Amino acid sequence: MNPTFCKVVLIYGIIDILAHILLMSFILMVFFPPITRYMQVFMEPSYNWTVFYALMYYFTYCQFFLCAYIAFIRFILIYFPFKGTNILMKSFWLFVVLLLITSYAPTWHLWFCKTYFGPIDKRYTNGYLIFAISYKKLEWMNVSNSKNSIIHYFIFLILSFILNLMSLVKLIFKNLFSSVGKKKSVKGNVNENTPDMSIYHICQKLRVYVYHLMCLLQPYTLILLSKSTKNILKSIIINSFKTRHQSKSYPTGELFYFANQIAKGIYIIIAL
Repeated sequence: MNPTFCKVVLIYGIIDILAHILLMSFILMVFFPPITRYMQVFMEPSYNWTVFYALMYYFTYCQFFLCAYIAFIRFILIYFPFKGTNILMKSFWLFVVLLLITSYAPTWHLWFCKTYFGPIDKRYTNGYLIFAISYKKLEWMNVSNSKNSIIHYFIFLILSFILNLMSLVKLIFKNLFSSVGKKKSVKGNVNENTPDMSIYHICQKLRVYVYHLMCLLQPYTLILLSKSTKNILKSIIINSFKTRHQSKSYPTGELFYFANQIAKGIYIIIAL
């Protein structure tokens, strides 16, 4: 797997975890009565929660940038299979700088604002008294979180969509021509005298999509990517396969490859 892609997925996972913690703490947890009562203490504007409030938006902007960057990585690797790795490695730190700048630009004002917990209109809380975090603009500020968010999200979502669409078109045409060239050899492997290799060929075809779907991994599934966990899962699959097909003999290499593909598929299903 491409080293730059692995770095980005790792960074993306860490940012996802941090963003999730902040969103849980300041958006969802405030709906619990004990925490709501505690938040009433911070009704007066202060700088107590300014950093956390700014980071909550900052990490969200980082997520959208990284989503577009992963689409860019996929695009480069598909259209430039030989030079793509070098292009990504040379431009990696440039994109890190762009990540920091583009995520800071729409949130710069939040780092200077006081924050407070104000009551939400009871019409929207079914009559319950709920406090939500907000910020107080300084007099010289003429910015809006909503407008900044819409502009930022729209730009990077459009970029992601265009890059993914172009990558998908390339993959479809590539697989169509590849399928025409390999049609005869696939038919030759599946007959009455040999084991049914249809699953093997399906996994082989899906391998390309498996690599690209890896970007959909939720951050907490990064724990499952450890070698020890993968080896345990592969051994379970191989032993189960041997037990169910004792009358047939399969080369160890094919079993290992088959188990590896199933393990990747399980990882993706868990992530989705």
